[in-house]
Formats: sequence, C-alpha cells, structure tokens
Amino acid sequence: MTKLLKIIRIELMLFIRQRESVFYTLAFPFICLLLFAGIWGKFPGYINTLTSGLTGMIALNIAVFGAGLVLNFYRQHGFYKRLTISPVSELIYLSGLIISRFIILFVVANLFMLFSYAVFGFRIKGNIFEVNLILFIGTLSLAALAVFLVSLGRTQSQTIQTANLLFFPMLFLGGTFYSIDHLPQFLKIIAHVFPYTYLNKGLSNIIIRGTPFFQNITELGILLFWLILCLSLAVKRFKKEEVL
Repeated sequence: MTKLLKIIRIELMLFIRQRESVFYTLAFPFICLLLFAGIWGKFPGYINTLTSGLTGMIALNIAVFGAGLVLNFYRQHGFYKRLTISPVSELIYLSGLIISRFIILFVVANLFMLFSYAVFGFRIKGNIFEVNLILFIGTLSLAALAVFLVSLGRTQSQTIQTANLLFFPMLFLGGTFYSIDHLPQFLKIIAHVFPYTYLNKGLSNIIIRGTPFFQNITELGILLFWLILCLSLAVKRFKKEEVL
C-alpha cells in the first residue's frame, strides 16, 4: 500500500509538470465554458448542454493525453521492461497511474461543474454520484481506445499525431459544444462510431433529463463494448512487442 501511494503521488506530480496535459485538462474546459457561454449562454438550456459536453471533454483529455500518450511513452522507452527488475511491480505501478488519473478527473470535473453552477446557474437534474460513475466508465473506455491506437505508432511523433487524430474528431463531432442532431447525415454516422459520443449522451441524459444511470442501457453497453474490445487489442499489442 505504501508503494502504491508513493506511485500515485509521483504520477500526480509528473502530471502537473506536463504543460500540455495541464492546459488541456485544467484550463481549456474553463476557457471554452467562458467563451461559448458568453456567446450563446442566453439561449435557454444551453449552459446545461455546454457544461455536460465539456465535462465529457475533461474525460477525453484525461484518457488521450493523460493516459494513452503517457503509457505509450513509457512503452517506447522500455520503462515496463525496467519494471521487471525493480522493487515495484507492473501491477502496482499501472494501478497508481490509473488511480492518479481518476483523482485528477473527479477533482477537475466536479470543480468545473461547481464553477458553472456558481457563475452560470448550471443545474443537474440527476444524481451527481451517477454522473461520476458514467464518467468513470467512459474514461476507461476512451483510455483503452487511446492506448491501443497510439501503440500503433513507432515513434513519439507518430503517437502524438495519432492522439490528435483521435482527439479532435471526437471533440468536434461527439456533442461537446452542440447536439449532434445539427450535423449533416454523413457526419452523424461518423459521430455514432465514437465511444465519446455515447459518454456525452449518457452525461446529457443524467444531467439534463434526469435519466437514472441504469436506464442508459445503449450508452453503457457501447462504452463497455469499446472498453473490452480495445483493452483486449491493447494487451495483445503489448504482449506481441514484449513490453509487459
């Protein structure tokens, strides 16, 4: 337990030192909220829609930049091989990394919703515990997808490009800033492929409509499908390269 707590503390400190991750996770959602709320905040219900979408974006940031890129960076630099001869097991280290990212997720997401409530009158019709629960599942699903896709890159430059190619289409097509109902039909089809879209739908159902967690059957089913699929592919990929 002592080793796990040390790993969590170290990973939290390392995260804070990563300027890109800190900006996209801590600053970018607040900037987007202030910008879009200032433009369209007077439209009824838009603040709730925007806050819900940007909360999902925080999960996307954590999954892609806070987990996927970090794990692949360690893979490329042989960090996992060195773990085999260290006093810290791979399981303890990976557990510490994952827990540290979820600490960041829950702190930032809840502070973000509290800020929107205090400044713009944001309201949650559903249960805040259920909001955090679907964030947890959605982030796991997105992180599994990110880890697998960025593992396909052979260099750090390629992994960064892959991460951006994963992040930005999901961000702009997944219902972060507006409903995907306003998209052209061919973009709607693309949007419905992304697991991020279903995280945002689940958040919207709970936050805006007050739908109970377990009634989001479609959203939960697709998120779990992506989690199992991408996790299996990522494990096979890592084993093939003999990094685990």
